[in-house]
Amino acid sequence: MAGSDVVLYHGMASTCSKKVRLCLYEKGIAFESHLLDLQKFEQHRPDYLALNPNGVVPTLVHRDRPIIESSVIIEYLDDAFLEVPLKPADTYARAQMRLWLKYSDEVAYKAVYAPTWQFLRKRAEAGLSEEARRATLAAIPTGERRERWEKMAQGGFTPEELKEAYGKMRKCLTGSGAGGGARTLARRSELFPGRYRDPSLHRPHPQLAPGIDDRGGISAHERLVPAHGGTARLRAGHALPRRPARRRTA
Repeated sequence: MAGSDVVLYHGMASTCSKKVRLCLYEKGIAFESHLLDLQKFEQHRPDYLALNPNGVVPTLVHRDRPIIESSVIIEYLDDAFLEVPLKPADTYARAQMRLWLKYSDEVAYKAVYAPTWQFLRKRAEAGLSEEARRATLAAIPTGERRERWEKMAQGGFTPEELKEAYGKMRKCLTGSGAGGGARTLARRSELFPGRYRDPSLHRPHPQLAPGIDDRGGISAHERLVPAHGGTARLRAGHALPRRPARRRTA
């Protein structure tokens, strides 16, 4: 969809991509979707690296200017599109919000990525010869990501590492850390998607209740991982319709 002001390069299973999609849906911002297949390493293609030299998703392009890093992107969107503000008006509450974002980036994300990568590793390896695997690893632009994919190629995370990750996830869900702010935003299932849940947690955690749209329409949670034709629409690059604006409440 040429000419769109907002373009998102993202991955369907990427936690950070879900965070940005949730912000776009909550604010009702139509966007052009470029869905990358991360298990085919499309994020390492030269044309994408020209936008994001780190070779990771998501990348937002607004008026031909790329913005990277999911937490930076969502603050940018809230500053650039004022009609549906998501940041608190109160300065102290805004400081607490940023504390949670820091906690999310430094603690919660690191708890989530272990089971996420473990789940996706087999598809990434499928059909790769040893020579192709080496070439794929060599194309990864950052050492940290290269080491992580190398670990996946060598068998992935150990049961002990996964147990530790699930323990951190439980801690996030109880609201400990980040001044208790985790309890509020841990309800957002972009951090703890069901398919990566600890096998011992067969039922949804009570903190994972979907965020219901207070306007009575479809919830942002329901838009987050599209069902039926939704995924096809994202793959085809269809922009999503704007939703009615809402006023900031105290």
